[in-house]
Parts: sequence; structure tokens; C-alpha cells
Amino acid sequence: MKHGYRAFTMQSGFLIGVLVAAIAAAVLVFGIAAAKRRRHMLPLNDAASAAYDAARREGMVIAGVAEDAGGAPGALAWFVRSIAGVVPVYESRSGNGPFLRLDRTRTTRADADVGTGEQSLYIQKRDLKSYIRWARSMQ
Repeated sequence: MKHGYRAFTMQSGFLIGVLVAAIAAAVLVFGIAAAKRRRHMLPLNDAASAAYDAARREGMVIAGVAEDAGGAPGALAWFVRSIAGVVPVYESRSGNGPFLRLDRTRTTRADADVGTGEQSLYIQKRDLKSYIRWARSMQ
């Protein structure tokens, strides 16, 4: 009887080890995927600042329209709202993900808060390039 119990105990230990290894692998894969998503995201305020700088540097009409909204601070807020109206916006509670895509209705309702130092709103870096191309086409 002792021999059967020992075999059962060894099998259980092996199965627990396999289960722990599988859980560790899943956590690692999830962590790597989250890190990749973070690399592709840009805080909305940073995107607005980059778009504003590009618009001023290239002499786009859109820079003047934004500045009419209240100087540099008003221009940044204007660009935040403009970007949010053109490309998808994502929200992250922790800044590390997961990133949840906001629907247009929710983004519009948040316009009063957008651009006022809120750092939980993000866009994909490729969407900043798309927005700047869009802004150039409006000239």
C-alpha cells in the first residue's frame, strides 16, 4: 500500500509543477503582450503637443485656429479635442494597460475634461501620424 501512495504523491507533485509552469508561462505571455501595447500608445496630451508643434513648424492654418482658442494652453486643449474627434482614443486606469477604446459619445462627453492634465487618455502612435496627414490635407 505504501508503494501506491508514494506513486500517487509523485504524480500529484508532477501535475502541480506542470500547472504552476503553465500559469507562469501565461503570466509571462500576458506581460509581454501588455508591454508591446504600451510601446504603441501615446498619451493624448503628448500627441496634442506634438501635433501643435508640427502644425506651427509647417505653418498650417490649423495652428492659428487652435491659437485663437486661447493662446498656447488653449491651442493644446483644442488639439486634444480635435485629435479625439478624428482618431480612436483609449483609456487606461493605471497607465500600464489594459487600454479600453472609448466610443465617440464618451469622448465627446469628456471634452470638458480632455486636455486639462488628464493622463489616462491615449492614442496609438500611428494614429498621430494619421492625424497630422489629415491636418495637412485640410490646408
